[in-house]
Order: sequence, then structure tokens, then C-alpha cells
Amino acid sequence: MDAEFWLERWERDQIGFHQGSVNAALQHYWPDLEVPADRGVLVPLCGKSLDMRWLEGRGHKVWGIELSRKAIEAYFAEGGETPVYQPAASGELLACYRGAGTTIYQGDYLQVSRPQIKGVGGVFDRGALVALPRDQRAHYADHLQRIIPEQAVILLLTLEYDDSQVSGPPFSVEEVEVRALYGARCRCELLERKTVTDLPPKFSEAALTEASECVYRITKER
Repeated sequence: MDAEFWLERWERDQIGFHQGSVNAALQHYWPDLEVPADRGVLVPLCGKSLDMRWLEGRGHKVWGIELSRKAIEAYFAEGGETPVYQPAASGELLACYRGAGTTIYQGDYLQVSRPQIKGVGGVFDRGALVALPRDQRAHYADHLQRIIPEQAVILLLTLEYDDSQVSGPPFSVEEVEVRALYGARCRCELLERKTVTDLPPKFSEAALTEASECVYRITKER
């Protein structure tokens, strides 16, 4: 991941990727995943996503992972919370912000370890996989499958579009790649594929007016 690119986006408030409301696919499909309320949920590359508040409201403990301190502080400030800040301990690479129901680690997602998310039962990935270029996606998916336990469920959202016309982020991730990334250790189910037209401005500037949004249920089996 190009850390400087994303940090600069937050510093300049160029955050068109942030959604001002809870994601509709999350609200629609999450109940069907049947993740027990006493199991935690991981939200990689979380920004200040309101999806974490929604998951917290369903009784889940939530762990977010985010590079930008500005994004993390905004999440808690906008929720009326003052989190407990814990700097990275000796030998660790992640600082930690602990709120009432949500904990956000600041730093590189690949440094998160299984003990730090003990009790996780689900993952919501709306913008993490699609934020990464192709040569980084395998590392991301492999690490995720290493740190979550068997039977944990991932709700994954992707975009599919003609990337010869415009490049991400968000990047186009085809179904065949999703199955290649997760299929060896997980059961992958495509829940929905629909056409979307609410795309970043650079897409319309390149005359790309629509894309396909895909929703997957991915269950770790080994």
C-alpha cells in the first residue's frame, strides 16, 4: 500500500471514498451471516467509517485498522467519544485507540496479529481489497486468512470495471481473482452483482459511467 498517498488524501480532506451513511449492502447482508453478537468484527483500512458504529450497535466489539491518525481521531470525535490512546509498546508497531465498543489500531494492516483481534468472528471489507493494486492484494488476503479463525465470515465488496479506461483506486477486482485469493482456504459465495453509477469523478472524466458492484460471503474453512 502507498501509505503516503492515503495519508496525504486524509490531510487534504480528499476523502471522496468516505461514505456519509452506513453501507446499504452491510445492512442488507450482515444479518444473514449470523455472526454472534458476542463475536468481534474486523474492519480493515477503516478510515472513519460509520459502518463500525452500525456494527457496534448490533452488539459487536469492533476492531478497525487505519494508517491515518487524523481519520481515527475524527471517527471518535464525530461519535462524541474520547478514546484511550495507547502508544505502540516496545517491540510492537501499532498504536491503539480504545473507545467504548470500537478499538482502532493505527499503522500497517500487515502488522496486526491474531492476539490483537482475539474473539473475532467476522470481517467487513468495503474498501480495503479494492484500495490495493494487484501486486499487493495477495499479501493482504493471505494475511487476513492467517489472523482470523476457522468459520470466521468475511463480507467483501468489490468493483468490476474496464480498467483499460481508468485505473484505481478503487481498483477493479474480478470474481476470478477473488476466488483465487480466497478459494484455497475459504468457501466463496457471490451474493450479488449489480450495476452502479455512483463512481469517483475520475471515472466519468474517462467516460466510464458504470461499474459492477459485487458482494461476497467468504467463510474460512481451514
